[in-house]
Amino acid sequence: MVILRKAKVDCILILANIKDDFDAYCSGERASNFIGRLSRAYPENLDTFFCSNACPCRADKGNFPTAGDYDHMKVHEDGASMVVDCPRNPVRDVKKVILSFIGWMEERWQCSGLCTVQKYYYYSDVNNGQPIRACKENMLDYINRWYMGTYALVIISAVIIFLGSISSLFYICCGGERKDEKYARVER
Repeated sequence: MVILRKAKVDCILILANIKDDFDAYCSGERASNFIGRLSRAYPENLDTFFCSNACPCRADKGNFPTAGDYDHMKVHEDGASMVVDCPRNPVRDVKKVILSFIGWMEERWQCSGLCTVQKYYYYSDVNNGQPIRACKENMLDYINRWYMGTYALVIISAVIIFLGSISSLFYICCGGERKDEKYARVER
């Protein structure tokens, strides 16, 4: 039972820490741990760098609105389809596994950015068009479901082990005496 309580506390603490980290980062504070690593993939100048003269993108302008933020969008047939394909990659110091994870999020949830929606998909194909949401809520929901599923599995396993232990103890303590009494009566 101690292990079960420890697993429950660990799951709740991890979820609370990730949510607190997100909230801190989204309110302008410095993020730590996991969210801090993710945030390095979105440097401040990324919106003005990608699909600009510094890094033209290989995109179909028809996938984007014709006015507003996309007026100055620079496209070229030899341009980059993702930020990591740019000649001067602004996120070269970010681990590839983090960038792959963000690319997976962008494709799966049609999101870009952690707290606010970004102009482009930076780590999946820019031709996917304009992102429709930031990734924070989807990521928290995903992590929550994963941890709760794991927690449910731990609870079910603990209950099965507990019931198995109780039934084994009952058999050892009480089941053997009853059989001995039956055999003792038969032998007399």
